[in-house]
Amino acid sequence: MKKFLPAKRAMLTLYLLMAVIGLFLNAILYRYVTMAPDYVITIISQAVWGLILLVSIFVIPHYFLRAKLVIVGDEITAAGGYFTYRTDHMRIGAVKSVSVIITPLGTFTGLNFVVINALGARAFMSFYKKKDAEAIADIINKRIREMAKDTNSEEKK
Repeated sequence: MKKFLPAKRAMLTLYLLMAVIGLFLNAILYRYVTMAPDYVITIISQAVWGLILLVSIFVIPHYFLRAKLVIVGDEITAAGGYFTYRTDHMRIGAVKSVSVIITPLGTFTGLNFVVINALGARAFMSFYKKKDAEAIADIINKRIREMAKDTNSEEKK
């Protein structure tokens, strides 16, 4: 059994991105919205920061606490979600391809993704360390090759 959890670096990166987005929106709001009274701009700014704070306190940690990928035998189980909890079970025999998306600074940020394509299904796993994303792909590809080899040897008999 192999269990993979999202990278904590990705959570920190998301926090930093949320802060940058907040600063950017505030800069635009205070710089370019000159028609509205100051108290309206202040209320909008506070609402933006309140929303960012709610997302940072509840949504992001909720995802990182519940998300996981487990590979046991010939089955893959992916669990997680932002607002709802979803568990996907997929047989490795049904997997047709595995894609690993490594972002340019993925080693430092943890913003790496694994996409598993199967017959009629797709599992998209987010925010893994580069090493973990590559290990997931290697494990699944190795098991697919073993299953194909076993199938070919049975057909020859």
